[in-house]
Amino acid sequence: MKILIALVLVLTFSPAISQNFPWEKWYNGKVYFENEQTIEGPIKYDLDHELINVQVNGQIQTYTASTLSNFEIINSGISRIFYAFPFVTSNKYESPKLFEVIVVGEFITLLSRERIIVENLPSYNFYTNSNIYNTETKVGYDYFFLFPSGKIAQIKPDEKAIHTLFPEKNSEIGKFVRSENISPQNKESLMALVEYYNALTR
Repeated sequence: MKILIALVLVLTFSPAISQNFPWEKWYNGKVYFENEQTIEGPIKYDLDHELINVQVNGQIQTYTASTLSNFEIINSGISRIFYAFPFVTSNKYESPKLFEVIVVGEFITLLSRERIIVENLPSYNFYTNSNIYNTETKVGYDYFFLFPSGKIAQIKPDEKAIHTLFPEKNSEIGKFVRSENISPQNKESLMALVEYYNALTR
């Protein structure tokens, strides 16, 4: 009976499903500064604290978003580029943040930031005749538009919110979003939207 109770407790309160996150790894890369100096070496980034660590000559050097211009890392042979841009928070405070550049455009550029998503996933427990929940953590993304003025606008998970970002092309953008079934939280959808808007505005 004790063994059965212990088994039920384990099944009911399942531990979090572990995952290796991109920001926990070291990548070969290069850092660029405003004074045009550069350094190369293994890089680990930390978007929560807006900084990167770089291994140089056996030592770890730390640089914040306010001290660097951009950096590039190589992930499985693919180049990923991050820039430090000033960003105005909801309380109107401006500070530099690190953004990954997804698509560069003449009129709008698509940026992203990684974050952790925690989900409680239900599954049926035959011993207790009820649902149990596994806590799963995974990588999520917030997306942003960068405008020529330097303004950065976060893309909300609402299709209508996209229209308000392009008042001068509201009708065309609305038709494109509906015809192409654009999702404001899907990278490929937003890449298509950026390409369309930049071509439309030329």
